[in-house]
Amino acid sequence: FAEVGQLMAEDLGVEAEFIDVPEWASVIPTLVSGKADLIIAAPSATPERALTIDFPAILVYYDATVMVPKDGDIQTIEDLNSPGVTISVNEGSTQHFYALTNYPDANINAIPGALEARLEVASGRADATFQDSYQSFKFMQEYDGMDVLRDENGDPLVVSREPGSIAIRQGDPRFYNWLNNWVRWYREQGVLDGMYDKWMDP
Repeated sequence: FAEVGQLMAEDLGVEAEFIDVPEWASVIPTLVSGKADLIIAAPSATPERALTIDFPAILVYYDATVMVPKDGDIQTIEDLNSPGVTISVNEGSTQHFYALTNYPDANINAIPGALEARLEVASGRADATFQDSYQSFKFMQEYDGMDVLRDENGDPLVVSREPGSIAIRQGDPRFYNWLNNWVRWYREQGVLDGMYDKWMDP
């Protein structure tokens, strides 16, 4: 996403300044408070979030998977909704909301950070976590004992699909339209797909 932001800044004729916000729950407040002009890390454009911020354009779609230990007790999606199951999630994320909504009988452990949620499972302190697929696959390369739940064909089971969008503060229709046009232009030129293949597909 830094590459997207750099190209965007060049087209605007400004210098890009990137702000690292360690906790996901603080990302949207950072935008609303005026400390940032836009979120390029592509938050999911949920109806609730759209009440307070604008989403000019979708950059990428996120497929959420269920990460589990290879030899753990969780073998199917139905195994998750049980009082004896702990699901770790990134606090304030859409996966957090998804877990609370769909698995009310499980223990939902919300902690700051997607990586921290994955490490909870890898260390045995949680039974499963919901993660964007590209994060799951990268983590599985580093931790041999991890896998994702799979369907009957052996393909990763996708439990939800969400639009990852650029986000800005409300009340700036000119910037909104510029960003919408910017994303449409670079998608048609194949530039955004090229960036996706470079950074996300592997």
